[in-house]
Amino acid sequence: MLFRFRMYDGSTIDLLDMPGNGKPIGKISGEVYGVRIDDICGNWVKISIKGVSGWISSDHLCGVPWTTCN
Repeated sequence: MLFRFRMYDGSTIDLLDMPGNGKPIGKISGEVYGVRIDDICGNWVKISIKGVSGWISSDHLCGVPWTTCN
């Protein structure tokens, strides 16, 4: 299943190399479609997006495309 990532306030979020206090390996901003979930560890989700895999908090994913997921 593909998900949507949303940051409506113009901010960015770090894509981490491991859950929790991992090192940043990239940034995500705006609204991105086609986010694939590869793994889950507690409140952390490993995603693949635009050829890069990393971890983000599950709070940043939206599985319902017609809502703002707030």
